[in-house]
Amino acid sequence: LADRYKIEHLLRTALEKDQFFFHFQPVLDVRSGTYSACEALMRWNEPGIGMIRPDQFIPILEESGQIVEVSRWGLQACLRQLSAWRTTGWTGNISYNLSPYHLLHDSFLDDVRDALASANMEPSHLELELSEGLERQPRRKVISILTELREMGIRVSLDSFGGEHSNLAYLLALPLDSLKIDRFFFKGIRRDPKLMSFTNTLIQMGKA
Repeated sequence: LADRYKIEHLLRTALEKDQFFFHFQPVLDVRSGTYSACEALMRWNEPGIGMIRPDQFIPILEESGQIVEVSRWGLQACLRQLSAWRTTGWTGNISYNLSPYHLLHDSFLDDVRDALASANMEPSHLELELSEGLERQPRRKVISILTELREMGIRVSLDSFGGEHSNLAYLLALPLDSLKIDRFFFKGIRRDPKLMSFTNTLIQMGKA
């Protein structure tokens, strides 16, 4: 509990002290063998503590309402990085993990447009990733926002599919471009025929 209080206190000034940064995870296109995109993973390095895991600070940001400001900064920062990479000749896109709290905030669509314009990036260069926890949010509003994002040309994906209890009827209603299957299904896929069969089912479901 003391650690949580300490993290809450330090988070209040982490953004202005420039303590957040990104690890960029490459996305490999197995058909072409090229890196077609990268995923921006937010990290926090607090000098007095060191690296703090996202699962320790993201929930606190969401509970306090700070997540909107931090997520807005993150969206701008990762698109600026993509813009810098594109000057070197790389043509890949970037994927950004979005909190449902930012998605549902009144400023969200304007935040996305402003970040794209500031970095001089096309909407098609951006993919926004959402977690399965999205199904706990108001359905009509979520669908309306996701539809508008896709109409802008932004790709929308669902992260860690199958990792939580999924309401398939709700997922079918969402305007998604892709599903990211939870890593659990791939850990032992070569040793477990049952897991292989189930993972193939998830892949076919995603295609459908």
